[in-house]
Amino acid sequence: MIDGANALTEVLGVTPTPLTDGLRKLADDLPEMRLSEGVGRLHRERFWADIRGSRLTPEEILLLVRDHFRALPPEGLLEVGAEPETPTTLEVGGTLTLAVPMRGHVQVRVQEVTSRVITSVTLEGHFFAGVIRFLTEEPDPGVIRFEVRAYTRAADQIDRLAIRTVGKVAQRQTWTTVVEEVVQRSGGDAPDGVHAEDEVVSAQEAREVEAWAEALVTERKREEAPTPG
Repeated sequence: MIDGANALTEVLGVTPTPLTDGLRKLADDLPEMRLSEGVGRLHRERFWADIRGSRLTPEEILLLVRDHFRALPPEGLLEVGAEPETPTTLEVGGTLTLAVPMRGHVQVRVQEVTSRVITSVTLEGHFFAGVIRFLTEEPDPGVIRFEVRAYTRAADQIDRLAIRTVGKVAQRQTWTTVVEEVVQRSGGDAPDGVHAEDEVVSAQEAREVEAWAEALVTERKREEAPTPG
C-alpha cells in the first residue's frame, strides 16, 4: 500500500482475482482421479429403492436429482456447494465442491448426463478414487427403481483404513438418505425400503470398469475441447 493506494493495482497494474473466483478456478483445474490410482480391490456399492405410485416419470426423477442434488444428502454428512459460487446442480462438466466431516472439502466432476443416468468422477485430493452414478429404470410395470451406484477404491492406505471404519458408515447413511429423499419427493413410496449392497468386483470386471471410466472422461474432454480454427 503506497499513500493509501493499492500497490498491486496502482503500481504493478495487476488486477487481483477474487478469492471465490480463485478457489473455483483451482477446483475446475483439478484432474480426475483414475480408478487404477486407488489402492486395494475395487468395490461396487449400490443403494436403491423400488418406487410405486410416483407422480413423476423415471426421467423426471433424474431431473429432480440433477437440479436439487444439494438438498438431498443428510445435513452434517455431506454439504454440496461448500465453496461460495460453486455449482450445486449436476450438469456435464460441472465441478462440485463437497464438504465431508473430518475430511474438509473434496471435489467431483460430472461426466455424463442422460435421461436416465448421471455419472460423476472424483478429482485429485478426494479420499477415494471413484465413480458415482445415479440411475432410474423400470424393472416391472408400475415400478420405478432409483439407484445410487458407486465404484470406489481408497486413495491411499490411510484412507483405506478410514473408509473401512467410520467411512463406510457415513457413506451408507449418506446414500441411504439420498434415496429416501428421492422416494419422498417423487410422491410415491417404497414398501420394501432402501436396499444396500457392497461387494468386491472381480479383477476382470475391475479392468472393464477402469477402462469405461477413463473413456467417459476422455469423451467429455473431447466434446468440450474448442474446435480448431
